[in-house]
Amino acid sequence: MDSTGTTRAASAAGTTPMVGTTGGQVSGYTTGRVNVFKGVPYGRDTAASRFEGAVPAAAWDAPLVAQAVGDPCYQKNRDWKGWTDNRDGSENCLFLNVWSPNDAKGKPVMVFFHGGGYRYGTGGAPLYDGERLAVRGDVVVVTVNHRLHVLGFTFLGDLLPDSDYAPNPGLLDLVAALHWVRLNISAFGGDPQNVTIFGESGGGGKVSCLMAMPSAKGLFHRAIVQSGAQRKLRSREQATKDTVALLEALDLGHKDAGKLADIPVDMLYTAYRKVVGNLSVRGALSGPFSPVLDGEVLPWHPSDPQAFDNCSVVTKMYGANAHESAYYLDFAGLLSHPVTDEDMLRDAVSYLNLDPSELADFSLLISDYKTRLPDIGLDRLKVGLLSDLWMASDTLKQSLAAASQASSAPVYHYVFAWEEPYQGDFWSLHGAELLFTFDNVDADEMWGESGAPAARANRDPSGYRYLLRDNVVSAWASFAKTGQPSLKDGTAWPAFDPKTLNTMVLGEGCEVQQDYFGNATRRIFDRIEAGVGS
Repeated sequence: MDSTGTTRAASAAGTTPMVGTTGGQVSGYTTGRVNVFKGVPYGRDTAASRFEGAVPAAAWDAPLVAQAVGDPCYQKNRDWKGWTDNRDGSENCLFLNVWSPNDAKGKPVMVFFHGGGYRYGTGGAPLYDGERLAVRGDVVVVTVNHRLHVLGFTFLGDLLPDSDYAPNPGLLDLVAALHWVRLNISAFGGDPQNVTIFGESGGGGKVSCLMAMPSAKGLFHRAIVQSGAQRKLRSREQATKDTVALLEALDLGHKDAGKLADIPVDMLYTAYRKVVGNLSVRGALSGPFSPVLDGEVLPWHPSDPQAFDNCSVVTKMYGANAHESAYYLDFAGLLSHPVTDEDMLRDAVSYLNLDPSELADFSLLISDYKTRLPDIGLDRLKVGLLSDLWMASDTLKQSLAAASQASSAPVYHYVFAWEEPYQGDFWSLHGAELLFTFDNVDADEMWGESGAPAARANRDPSGYRYLLRDNVVSAWASFAKTGQPSLKDGTAWPAFDPKTLNTMVLGEGCEVQQDYFGNATRRIFDRIEAGVGS
């Protein structure tokens, strides 16, 4: 009996599901609806090979118990409840998790990359539990841990050019995970020739980078970038300066770069935090210790024509949320600030680090948004405008660039507009679509406060959010199956192209709008590079 058959028999009997992989057998558990395998190693402990490329996990003899998530990359992060498991993690972090519907065989595979920029996060976070998506979408779901921050993106190519250290090892981890999927996922009931990668925020940046990596070509067939379209990468010169600053924070000189491989991880991480400080939201995905345009692993910016040529056969979906900046503005004390046009200018300078040459264009944006959205107050207009300039502008630019390639596979574009409770109001927050993607719409404390289920029910007594959940899961899963997103309610979702600019608005009702942002706004977006991935 093959390993897929073994899994089916075990589930039917209510015993432990067992699957054979290239490393050996793994035993998971069954929920009655899915077989779950957590903490499956796809690579070896990186502590002894810090900054080097991932090496496949060593084979094991006895069945490996895969019933608990593996360590995330070493980090001292205490995120909101839904996004973290509150462990410091370790350098032994190359693990993945698999959720497979009972009796699965040849199902589409959806591989998710977590958010947190390139600084923190875990594929084992409660929000990313794949059971409901696997069942409702009839797909195999995979989530991945990999190296982050200083461990995943220290660039040594110009300080130690003859070493074995790899550029962008954190992204090479993801390539290794996709190779593991190619070799093993059929044993879990998945189709290795139908793999969709998707990610939100920093995870969207990772998807963007993978599309620009020759080593990842052919390992996936569709891609979804959720609120994290990365367009630019750090230069070798910038990345080398980051490494020099790290050395100086450790009281080391340029010639001591080789010692970074042996520094205790807690000391290395402390020095990293000292160097990075508080990152600006502008260009957050291309700040210190993020992916580097090294010329080998990443030879192109994700916005370069060559990058789109590299992934021309990949069907793509890009999207952003209507109020991405809401809780970031709250952190900065700007969410409920009294608003005049002058206040908006001041807040934009503070939030997006706009320089004087960009203020005239920002003033034009204010006027354009007032014309397009005459019925909302300036406080909400400010959040929407800053959100669009910060996140949606890069998403739109990448969608246009991809769709403009003569040989491009279809491109789809969305704006997620459903509003979630936060700080006594309702916003389409950064990450809000994840509650719907993973069928977790009743989750509480997702943004640090309790009472969300009651607030949702009071605002949505008819339960439309569940229909939207069905539409989102259907769209993501059908995109993974066929390359064409289809909503459960039958609403057609046409492809995005430079003429129609078709955009699916997912909110209180789902509808397609052409040229959602309008020509005037798009032209100003082209003149201001203030995005998260710019």
